[in-house]
Parts: sequence; structure tokens; C-alpha cells
Amino acid sequence: MKIAEQASFLLRNEIPHEKHIAQLNDIIQKDFAKLSVSGYLRDIILPQKHSFSELPFILEKERTVFRGRIDRVIIRDLTAYIYDYKTFPVTERELPELIDHYRFQMDIYKLAAEKLFALQTKGYLLFTHIHG
Repeated sequence: MKIAEQASFLLRNEIPHEKHIAQLNDIIQKDFAKLSVSGYLRDIILPQKHSFSELPFILEKERTVFRGRIDRVIIRDLTAYIYDYKTFPVTERELPELIDHYRFQMDIYKLAAEKLFALQTKGYLLFTHIHG
């Protein structure tokens, strides 16, 4: 099934109006095209050896228990590379504030992956819909 078909199928379960489905499908197609051209689709998103998607974790830190799912982990060169996808629309101008906003979440993900894999970690936010 192609991306457009999958997106339409999923959107029909959530969006009641065909016009909105078409608009969202167009956005999805453009975002996937950008991800493909940039290499992110091939290098990060698509399946590959030594990688995990939606990796669940439970982490106890300073008497607090954190539970979650890491969008993507790719193990390469004795390092666990952690990717957290952000799919909402953002502008370049907003990126520094958003990076700061998600810093704590990424630190938790990195610590969880470090404990799971006994490897050093590096974390990245992947904004899939940057405009303007």
C-alpha cells in the first residue's frame, strides 16, 4: 500500500470531511517527499538493522517512575541514536524554544536507552513539518 493510500485509510477513521482528508493527505505527501530528499526517510525512519521503533521503557529516576515510548532508536558505532519525531507544523523561528521545551523529555529518553543498551546515547528531535 502506498503512502497516500495508507494516509487516506487512517485519516478516514479520524476526519469526517473528505475535503479535510485531501488537504491533510497533501501535507503528508509533501512532508514525506522532503524527508525522502533529505535522506531522513532512508537513514532514520525506514526499517534497518539494529534499530527499534516505538521502543517502550520504564525508568526510575530520583524516586519518580517514567514510562514511555521512544519513537526511534538506531544503534551504530557503539552509540544509541535516539530520534523523537515532532509532526506538527513549526517555523524555523520556533525551533530554539521547542528544542528547549523538549530537552527534559529527551534527557529521559537518553537515560532510558543508556540503561537498556549499556551504550552512550545521542538524542535528536526530528521536526517533520517545518514551514515558513
